[in-house]
Amino acid sequence: AGAQTVGPGPVAPITLSTGTLSVVGGTSVTSTGAAARTTGGALTLDTSLGAQAGAAITLTTSGGGGHGIYLTGGSLSILNGPIRITTAGVEASGIWVQNAGVTATALAGGLDIRTTGAMSGAAVGSYGLLASNSTTMRVDGATILIDGAGSTGPYAYGGNISLAHVSVRTTAINPLMIGTTSYGAYGVVANLQSGVRATVSMTDGSIDTAGTSGIAAYANNSDMTLARVNVTTLGSKA
Repeated sequence: AGAQTVGPGPVAPITLSTGTLSVVGGTSVTSTGAAARTTGGALTLDTSLGAQAGAAITLTTSGGGGHGIYLTGGSLSILNGPIRITTAGVEASGIWVQNAGVTATALAGGLDIRTTGAMSGAAVGSYGLLASNSTTMRVDGATILIDGAGSTGPYAYGGNISLAHVSVRTTAINPLMIGTTSYGAYGVVANLQSGVRATVSMTDGSIDTAGTSGIAAYANNSDMTLARVNVTTLGSKA
């Protein structure tokens, strides 16, 4: 299939399995499930395109598992902002790249991700960025705001995340207690997945956490490098 475009204006949730699809400036998606999903092909978000060039692209979800952008195949490129992604459900990531060989890049700045889904029972909270199963994500120029216990900003789970000029702020004023364990909102996490080490590198950014157990940076049998990153924690056990 040849190159296609979607937008501007309100559109239905975006799906892509093959070919190339560009989301243009002024496009908005509101959904209870994923706002954009790819199983293959190349998805591009570029506000410099279309009749409303320069206007923000907005992706808003409200349901559990309602990811802003969810990739199980293919690739994602964010070429020009502003791009605004908002999720409000449990287990709802701003951007999730899931399977080996899947890549996501956002290098032009202007990416804004906000999640408010807290952990509930067996359901985990929400993640700003999630890279799992040996996937790769590169982000340069973004603001990630997370509100909710058991949630995390960028989370590499057996995947690889590279961050530059990224501001992460997480809040869990009322952490969740399960037994004797307190779950707050974490800043940046690299976590082993089925024996596969995760990697996170972050340069020229900031991590701010508020609330009990609001750990700023955590690596479990994985690799994390922070350079010129300002870190602030406000709360006990952080």
